[in-house]
Amino acid sequence: MMSVSQAMQAYISGLEIPSCPSDANGDRCGKCTACDVRRQRDALRRHMEKKFAVAEFLISGSFKRRTAIQPLNDIDLFVVFDSVTEKALRGAAPRVVLKKVLDALDDAYPTKEKPKAQSRSVNVEFKGTGLSFDVVPAFADGGERYVIPDRDAGAWIQTNPRRHNEHATEANEASGKKAKPIVKALKSWNSRQSSKLVRSFHLELMVYEALRTDPGSYPAGIAKALRAMSTRVLTPMPEPAGVGPDVDAGMTSSERDRASKTFAAAADIAAKAITAADCGKTGEAHHHWFTLLGSAYPEEGEAPKSGAPAVVGTAGSQSPDPQNRRFG
Repeated sequence: MMSVSQAMQAYISGLEIPSCPSDANGDRCGKCTACDVRRQRDALRRHMEKKFAVAEFLISGSFKRRTAIQPLNDIDLFVVFDSVTEKALRGAAPRVVLKKVLDALDDAYPTKEKPKAQSRSVNVEFKGTGLSFDVVPAFADGGERYVIPDRDAGAWIQTNPRRHNEHATEANEASGKKAKPIVKALKSWNSRQSSKLVRSFHLELMVYEALRTDPGSYPAGIAKALRAMSTRVLTPMPEPAGVGPDVDAGMTSSERDRASKTFAAAADIAAKAITAADCGKTGEAHHHWFTLLGSAYPEEGEAPKSGAPAVVGTAGSQSPDPQNRRFG
């Protein structure tokens, strides 16, 4: 039987997006997920450049911040239009711009499943690899800021994905490089709920706030983050670059209350797991972590004689991160 530390490391490693095995040699294998991302990104770039004057392309979101998990789905791709040549687009309504991008991708991939317009992007899926991209139209807005369309708000909003990357890196360093792995663990846990409790970027930012110092271990960090999130989720979460809307904008009070209670219940199970491990009851500790994290945790463990806690999960309300709102 593995130790809790070994099992937790194996669990988190299983969530990682593997890098290209040939990258160290300055080459590409052409067969891995990273190579699939590059190839399909480059194809999207060629298609978009046929329709628009493009100044810059950049991968952003969780893939860029290295907080994405397996299976890899949506990858944010900023398509930054030339502000002079595409001046008419900059003055157009967000829904108009998104429709033009949608039409361009529909023309580029006539035999694939139809691209889908979302609030701030257009999603295009590649069946062969299972990857999909959220193509985000954008314009430079000075410094490292960009403006992107928000169809639901009917306005262009500011964002700074490079600052988001820096914020994630700084937070991970402050936590002894444990924050990003713990973000991945809790993203996986969040995805196992009957409907996601919070948007992925919201969860990520709450973990960074909770782990301002090294928690000492992954189990301790998960328990600490869950306990902190049970109260943090009750109040708005500002966008970390200080230029865009709150990342949890639109989250209702009932959704916050549901998330708070579920985070607290999960923190209770994590605390039981840590107590069991501290008492030398490794099998019981594994049981609690298996109950919390699911079958991807590699040790099922042994239920305590007094009975096992119920699986943390709630049903009912719609996910706060529905497909048409996905971004970040």
